[in-house]
Amino acid sequence: GRRPRRRPHGSGDRHHGPRRKRRHRDGPWRHDHGIASQRPYEAGIIEARLAGYALLGKPAPAYVALPAAPVVKGTLLGMWKEIYAGEATAKITASMN
Repeated sequence: GRRPRRRPHGSGDRHHGPRRKRRHRDGPWRHDHGIASQRPYEAGIIEARLAGYALLGKPAPAYVALPAAPVVKGTLLGMWKEIYAGEATAKITASMN
């Protein structure tokens, strides 16, 4: 059979829809970018707590889910502190200016 035709970059697809563009403060149009980060520090604390429950014979939930942390450039330094429980490196902090 024939392969489906590829859509041009940024035109969207059946799963994600079209990409949004917004005007940058300096004028040119650009794509919005952001990520959703996991929370490794918080996950480690919860895993240790659940291991303690197992050693003590206490009941534990069948599964544990943590919410993703939405991160964009404006929230990166604050979210870094929340996600990793520490300050961002000097290189990362300098790149934010």
